[in-house]
Amino acid sequence: MGTMADAAAAVGETVRELREAYEGGRTRSLAWRQAQLRGLLRMLKEKEVEAFQALHVDLGKHRAEAYRDEVGVLTKSANGALQQLGRWMAPERVKAMKDASSIQLAIPLTLEALTPVYRLRRMQVWVPLIAWPATAQVVPEPLGVVLIFSCWNFPLGLSLEPLIGAIAAGNAVALKPSELSPCTARFLADNIGKYMDASAVKVVEGGPDVGEQLMEQRWDKVLFTGKPHHPQPKHSPPSISCRAKREPISFTCVCFYVCLTTGSPRIARSVMAAASRHLTPVALELGGKCPCIFEPMGNARELQISVNRIIAGKWSSCAGQACIAIDYVLVEERFAPILVHLHSSCLINMHVNHIHGFTRGYCIYISDMPFFVPVHAYAFARSEDQDAQGDAEEVLPGNGYIEPTILLNPPLDSAIMTEEIFGPLLPIITVKKIEDSIDIIKAMPKPLAIYAFTRDATLRRRIVDETSSGSVTFNDAIVQYAIDGLPFGGVGQSGFGQYHGKYSFDMFSHKKAVMKRGFLIELRLRYPPWEESNVTLMRYLYRFNYVAFVFYFLLLGLKR
Repeated sequence: MGTMADAAAAVGETVRELREAYEGGRTRSLAWRQAQLRGLLRMLKEKEVEAFQALHVDLGKHRAEAYRDEVGVLTKSANGALQQLGRWMAPERVKAMKDASSIQLAIPLTLEALTPVYRLRRMQVWVPLIAWPATAQVVPEPLGVVLIFSCWNFPLGLSLEPLIGAIAAGNAVALKPSELSPCTARFLADNIGKYMDASAVKVVEGGPDVGEQLMEQRWDKVLFTGKPHHPQPKHSPPSISCRAKREPISFTCVCFYVCLTTGSPRIARSVMAAASRHLTPVALELGGKCPCIFEPMGNARELQISVNRIIAGKWSSCAGQACIAIDYVLVEERFAPILVHLHSSCLINMHVNHIHGFTRGYCIYISDMPFFVPVHAYAFARSEDQDAQGDAEEVLPGNGYIEPTILLNPPLDSAIMTEEIFGPLLPIITVKKIEDSIDIIKAMPKPLAIYAFTRDATLRRRIVDETSSGSVTFNDAIVQYAIDGLPFGGVGQSGFGQYHGKYSFDMFSHKKAVMKRGFLIELRLRYPPWEESNVTLMRYLYRFNYVAFVFYFLLLGLKR
């Protein structure tokens, strides 16, 4: 009890210090925000080797993968925020409307007549003419003290990417890294305070009990990017035998660590329930089953590139343990054998033959088997059938290692097609016509991403128009995550709230409307006593028909 009380007291003290730092006002200045971003960049540069080591110990990531998916992406994001920060912080003037009727008397030229795009963008309208003289602005201001829960599978990237936006927006920040990636959590706790303002940016380590204590506090925003279950790697895998295409192959395993995100919605509901006590706004980045529609390309080169990108989109990032990884593929029946063949051969070539000294084949380790087995029961039950590329001992070996496995046409109501896989199993669902894939996607919860490999412009348009998802990417996978100009976030059960680039800044900012009026013009029609003429004049005003308003107003004056 004493330990729990001490931990709760420590959490309360952390929040008090953050609140004090924010209320003191120093986090609001441009200089402070720039200093924090520069400090973060220095940490990423000077502590790069330590970061690689932490990611390797926690997740078995090669330094190239760690740089591609985490350190490099963060360096890009922090540099981009540093370059654009002054522009993001500047008050936004109210933009001109496309319909120029609201400014007929102020500007005799319609906006449609201003053909050059740059002139349209520079045109500013303060407020409707009837409010003149007046000015209007939208001023971004920091929300205050915010809390970020990060996830174990990209423990550095999912901690620091939203932190960049929160700091750029001028907030004080508490970062709760996942205890399931302990080395990376320790790396962050040891270094954040050395390179950034330790009184305004704090790392809080601990398990679920600490998370619950944090949610007892009042926050101005909470971002949750959590995956609840994660294996704890304890040793390197032994050499075992496996089969590719049902032929025996001896090889040395390349180890990855895998789990299943069975609890993300459950944990997210708990976070939202706790936040509701203080009316704290919450952003959730969850996941879901991200589909990939595959339509063979017109030539062999494009077909090979497409398959390479699908493999990378499924297995390349954290061995398939990514919320935006491809979850299943939809393909026409006639092309399924080609797709399976190309996947089998390319996997061996891409992921094994070019890995330092390893021979053919690679396996993936599942330590969190109690959570993995129930959802993947269909795969394990069918692993000896012709529909699964692999054998039972490889799909579910006794020592917990499995190899990448393709499942052909599992039932759509089976667990593997209703739960996020978050692992090395790839269902391939065949359809009569590729257009039928849209109906399958629409019948499932809205995913975080939809991928489609196709040259058909009509199909692309239908996917965009008829489906709903956090993002749609054509002819590639996962790369949209690295583009700061695109928002990253889900919809429906895949989450809500968007970040990356300026979207991160906006998520951690409040856009405050600011208006100033003069006293030159005052219309009595806005005050009682009411007359029918007041209603007529207001109709003209709300339709921005100032010419009719002026004529009617003058006519009333003459009558009186």
